[in-house]
Amino acid sequence: MINAVGTLDGRGAVGGKSTPIGTEVDHRLMRNIRASVDAVLVGAATLRSEDLTLTVDEPLIKRRGERGLKEQPLPIILTVSGDVPADRKIFRTGEGNVLIFAGSRTSQQNLAKLSELATIRTVTATSAPEPEKILETLSEEFGVRRLLIEGGPSVNRSFIEARLVDELFLTLAPKIAGGDQRSLVEGEPLPQDTTSPNLVSIYLSNSEIYLRYRLTRQPTPGISTGFR
Repeated sequence: MINAVGTLDGRGAVGGKSTPIGTEVDHRLMRNIRASVDAVLVGAATLRSEDLTLTVDEPLIKRRGERGLKEQPLPIILTVSGDVPADRKIFRTGEGNVLIFAGSRTSQQNLAKLSELATIRTVTATSAPEPEKILETLSEEFGVRRLLIEGGPSVNRSFIEARLVDELFLTLAPKIAGGDQRSLVEGEPLPQDTTSPNLVSIYLSNSEIYLRYRLTRQPTPGISTGFR
């Protein structure tokens, strides 16, 4: 699943941050979505822009326990270069063992530093960790069945292009950002047959709109992640 928030003109960040876009209702909804998954993934660029945690609060911890889930979802960071700030809350809020997927451009020095903070898995076939390999590793090694992606735009794009996203939760905030801000999905244009979003639900609160889509698509040949 992907969870994203955007302005009416399609911007996924204002001043480099996505958190100020949504209201407290959106933030509460985000935590509720987290409560239903095994793991939450963000790109390192998002972590560099914002001092995030990927936790849920106490009432949702109880709900997770009732569902047979661990107290907190597994926090995952995706990095191409290994440039992950070590001072972020994600490493010191008791979230449990952080998992980092590192691309082949990550230096041995950075890998050594990151290994002091988290469990490391490297992907050497390409510069960026491949979505298919990430899902296979999460399923086989960590027992992850439901993964939530919280950006950024290039991470969203990579999983959508690989036809590995089943649902999209999108909050549209009543704001117009303008300027040269980041969009919700960035990179080369996606193939037109990548997805066919079908609206599942729509809710409105004080001019903020909450959309849920199910993404149907033709599977990429040869990919079997165990998530189906």
